[in-house]
Order: sequence, then structure tokens, then C-alpha cells
Amino acid sequence: MTENTNNIIKRVTIGLRFPYSVCKDDEKDIFILSYNEALKSEFLRTLLENEFDINTYIDSDIYHEITIPFQLYKSIRYCDIEKLIRYWKGQETYYTEQGARCCQQDIAKLSRALLLSLDLDFVNQLDIDYPTDEMVRSIQKQKNEIRELRQTINSLQMQLEIQNEQGNNNVI
Repeated sequence: MTENTNNIIKRVTIGLRFPYSVCKDDEKDIFILSYNEALKSEFLRTLLENEFDINTYIDSDIYHEITIPFQLYKSIRYCDIEKLIRYWKGQETYYTEQGARCCQQDIAKLSRALLLSLDLDFVNQLDIDYPTDEMVRSIQKQKNEIRELRQTINSLQMQLEIQNEQGNNNVI
């Protein structure tokens, strides 16, 4: 095959910057995703869909860089961001690690801040393993509601049994 520019595959590359978590000793200061990988974040999807017209033919490589707002990753370290990106890109499989060098709770926090899709299995598992206080309160509320429903059902069953016994006594 000849080197024809019409046959070269064009790419859309998204670079993510987390400037407050990166220092000069870190391996890289920009995390690279494909356009489709970036779309797994509702936060990035909104930014990208406002920036790109996906119906337009791509005639050259496109590189688009996004600096993530500090409030979304405040107190989250470089190694935790790097780990999240590896999960996101499918380069690593998530599992609960005991004594890991990264903080899975911070990874869960960042995945929520970036609004990562629940279609990604690791996002669901992080939510289960590291629920937010709001999630815990919601679960507790649901448990209380279930307990109240069970008590109501038990009470109604007892009333029904009493009525059945009274009905049987009246027949005799």
C-alpha cells in the first residue's frame, strides 16, 4: 500500500490536565484518552459535544486539551488519578486492594466528580465499595422503610388471623 494521505487514519485525542496533582517528577502531566473514552464521562461529554461537530469529516488529527477544575480533584494525588485513568481505558481491572499504594476512596470520589458512566463496571463496584455519605443515608432510609413495611405486613397478618378465628368461632 502506498503512502497516500487519504488512507491515513485520523484521530481525535483528548488530553486531560490535573495541574494541582502533577509535579515535575511525575512521568506525564497530561492523561490521554480517545474521544470515545472521554465520552464515558458526562462531564467531558458536555464539554466535547459543545466543542466538536461529530458529523464533520475529520481531515487531520485533532488534539483537544481540557484542564479539569481543581474542585473536582482537590486532595486527590497523581497516583490515584493515574489509576482511575487506567481503569477508565480498560488497561487495568478494578479489584479491592488491601494495602494498595493508591486510595480507592479518592478514585471513587473522582469518578463521581467526572460523572463517569455506570456502564463501566468498575464505577459500579467503586460505588458499592466506597459509597458516599449520601448513599449510605439513602440505603439506611430504604432499610428503615422496608422494616416499617414488614411491621405493617406482620400487623395486618395478625389482624387477618384474628378475624379468621373469630369468624370460625361464630360458625360453631
